[in-house]
Amino acid sequence: MSAKIDLFASFDKKLEEHDHLLAQREEKLSVVRSRLVKESESVLGRSLGMLPSDLTTGTATMD
Repeated sequence: MSAKIDLFASFDKKLEEHDHLLAQREEKLSVVRSRLVKESESVLGRSLGMLPSDLTTGTATMD
């Protein structure tokens, strides 16, 4: 019985460490995702002849 409790405790600890790792990864991905969107808007705006503010305000027009 003691071995089962020790096994469960080690499993629980490893699961908690893994959850922490996943949370850190999600945080990094969120930062990278928002940076990618921001840079994409900037690049698209330049290629379409719009200012980045036009993209975010929805006032962009295609001439």
